[in-house]
Amino acid sequence: MRLIAGLLASFLLLAVNPAGAATCTSQSSGSWGSAVRWDCGAGTRNGPPADGDVAVVNHSLTLNVSTNDLAGLTVNSSGAIT
Repeated sequence: MRLIAGLLASFLLLAVNPAGAATCTSQSSGSWGSAVRWDCGAGTRNGPPADGDVAVVNHSLTLNVSTNDLAGLTVNSSGAIT
């Protein structure tokens, strides 16, 4: 039973954040489209978030470019999108 539960949990995690996708977190306020605003994790490229990525906004960002098809978006209380 534990094996089945573990396999199901692994499958759900892969379905939400597929291989190759990153969680990109804002590092400073400014333009959404600026690569220096984002940290997409160790060993990966820096932002803006690409198709399938999850974006976490901790700063005030101006959305002045078209966004990619994100897998998820979190705007924390310290962040904003205008």
